[in-house]
Amino acid sequence: MQTNILEAMPEAELRVYAVFFEITAGDEGAKAEVDPRELLDDPRVTLYWDERRVTGLWFDQNVTRLGKRTGEEGRVEWDAFILYGRDVEWTEKPPRTVSWGRPVIQEKARLLRDLEGALSRFPR
Repeated sequence: MQTNILEAMPEAELRVYAVFFEITAGDEGAKAEVDPRELLDDPRVTLYWDERRVTGLWFDQNVTRLGKRTGEEGRVEWDAFILYGRDVEWTEKPPRTVSWGRPVIQEKARLLRDLEGALSRFPR
């Protein structure tokens, strides 16, 4: 994300919201050991730490809905990107996504392609 998008597109009008939480056994203690600003160092990025994984649960239930498809109640969405257009409005229902995918590393080509398409469709 840092190299392929943020550094490669310094003039792009983006807002990136990165939410971090511990999800796997290997993540234990990550909050104390990893500074997310070292991973995403760009003024267009807003970083959050979600101790209770509320964000991941909400996105699974309301946007990606993988838990419903797999029958996994209480599933947490993680290691995913969710792309919205420039002028979306958040109301009672979440707005329609331009694209989403997971895991981010495996889907980085699609993220880049869909982001470039969204930037050209929604110019400023």
